[in-house]
Amino acid sequence: MAYPGEQVERLDLPKVRIARLYKVKQKIFQAIFKHVGQTTDIVIVADIAQRLRPLFKSKVKQAEDGFAVLTPSTDTALAESVAALLLGQVITKELALYTAGRLAGNTEKVAAGIPVERWAGPLLVEEWVAVNVKDIELVRLGRAGKTAGSFTLQVLTGSPAGETITGIFWASMFGSMLRRLKMKTSDASVLTYRHLVHSKFMVQLTTDDPPKIKQYQDTPVLNRLNRMFHKARTTNRECPQKHTFSCTDCYLGYDECSMATHPTTYVLKACPSCRASGWFDPRLLVQKICLDCQVKQKMMSRR
Repeated sequence: MAYPGEQVERLDLPKVRIARLYKVKQKIFQAIFKHVGQTTDIVIVADIAQRLRPLFKSKVKQAEDGFAVLTPSTDTALAESVAALLLGQVITKELALYTAGRLAGNTEKVAAGIPVERWAGPLLVEEWVAVNVKDIELVRLGRAGKTAGSFTLQVLTGSPAGETITGIFWASMFGSMLRRLKMKTSDASVLTYRHLVHSKFMVQLTTDDPPKIKQYQDTPVLNRLNRMFHKARTTNRECPQKHTFSCTDCYLGYDECSMATHPTTYVLKACPSCRASGWFDPRLLVQKICLDCQVKQKMMSRR
């Protein structure tokens, strides 16, 4: 078995059409977000399901007598899926994004007449899924204090599509990951690993609850997409916000900038630890110290 964060030999992985997946996800999100702020009832479920019908085509198989036989009703599965994910809830942006992720990552299942519900886990069998890196936090593990990255990953495909999981990747693997982005690791800084945010690759999930990452693998298609995004982030293009510093040094989160390397926009406050102005993550204000001080503490501590 591979260690966490270890890449394996090339495998026959499930094909992932990322561009189509994101296109479908965006259309699903728009159909749901149209009802933002409303409590989902049967009428809203029916409206959303009707708008999504073109995205979930019924599969047809040929019977022995030559007549076409439909698989279980796609329309029914779609309506049941929308109801299971939304009925009785107030539609928010977060709920719309989650539901879009669940449905977009399971289009073939719904098209085959199998409803999709909120994922409760665990997996019945180990499964390869595509993931997108949402955030990375440096940690030290074990008695030796080995540096690793705690990756927050959004699952794009498979049974847990739409869910967020966490996986540990050893820092020694960051170099190979960055080289696949065609970045010179000799130029790496302490924040270079953040260029991996928004990277996409395949991981094999275990049947544990919650699932653990057994091994990871990239694919030519995902590699190409990762390099295109990385090039757009690092080339001498004009910053949308007119900033002149690197994306990894920027205080903006991807809640405000699509090229950002962390989720939320930082706020500037006085830090009682270093007694200077420092950047704070709004999600972590309970820490009461700036991000630089938090990193220093984590690098000195061990789990």
